[in-house]
Amino acid sequence: MKKLNTFQKYFVEEFYDDYREGLISRRSFIRRLVFITGSMAAAAATMSALGCAPAASADP
Repeated sequence: MKKLNTFQKYFVEEFYDDYREGLISRRSFIRRLVFITGSMAAAAATMSALGCAPAASADP
């Protein structure tokens, strides 16, 4: 995974704040991270670094 530049870090932090405050959905947050980081794997690693836990799966 490549390092994020200054602007990418800024946007990731802003989107994370918006997600935590309930201004955007988890799906929208992930979509934005994928756009910034370039892949779902990088977005997942970024979310992990932010301390964002994975969504709980519903057991039938």
